[in-house]
Amino acid sequence: MPNAPWFDLLVKLSPGLLLGAVLVVLLGIYALSTAGTERSLRRDGSVLLPRILIGFWYWLVTPIISGLDRLGVRPNHITLFSLYLAALAAVALGTGYFMVGCWLVIAAASCDLLDGLLARQTDAGSPAGAFLDSFADRIAEGMVFAGIAFYGGGGALTWLALWAMLASVMVSYARARGEGLGADCKVGLMQRPERLLLLILTLFAAPIAAVFLEPGAQRPVFHVAIFGIGLLAALSTVTAVRRAHWIFSTLAGQSHENGAPIVGADEPDEGYTHFEQNAGVAE
Repeated sequence: MPNAPWFDLLVKLSPGLLLGAVLVVLLGIYALSTAGTERSLRRDGSVLLPRILIGFWYWLVTPIISGLDRLGVRPNHITLFSLYLAALAAVALGTGYFMVGCWLVIAAASCDLLDGLLARQTDAGSPAGAFLDSFADRIAEGMVFAGIAFYGGGGALTWLALWAMLASVMVSYARARGEGLGADCKVGLMQRPERLLLLILTLFAAPIAAVFLEPGAQRPVFHVAIFGIGLLAALSTVTAVRRAHWIFSTLAGQSHENGAPIVGADEPDEGYTHFEQNAGVAE
């Protein structure tokens, strides 16, 4: 008797599901081992990304740093490798392999964390490296959304992915340009880690849901992906607008206090590069 289509599809998804189960177990171990302790983190948690998840990912990748250093791997090598992984993720997503794309996105995001940790441990940080890291982040994010848009075939998923891509760029650009003009802006929910988490959860859940919502479909619509990417796009847009409003109000207030007009309103966008070179963060 042949297996049901949904069973065969779940078997194909089993490697990704197994990796997910391993991460859940490791998260439990981390939570138990750090219960009652407060770990120092480089950023606070948020509604979407609580401190325990941030600490868990640092805990997971930190042991790799010493090995990479002994092998002579430099931060820029990891940054470029993360771009390669993002390109593979885009191809996987564009051809409908959302579970594979999900894990490739996770791997690329982990590399993005590793390069910064390695730079701090080996004192190899530089303005050039900071710029490369931020520039690579924008390219990687764009490639992933482009892969999703391609798979959408001109339908709702395509347009939502393009909207999410634009909104994500504007969130990053708003902070970069604002800080280039002297306004340190960190307001808004959808910073890059939050966007990555929502994207990863969406890509992980979409093929699983499709097994039951679209059994036997040769080219699933991925309804969960439509919802998740649409939510990501909407929340990122809200964050971009909030940042734009906050930065403009702050700069206008500074201008009023100094008795001078806002500087840079009609200048080209060198502020983006200037900020990233000096601060190394575009979120």
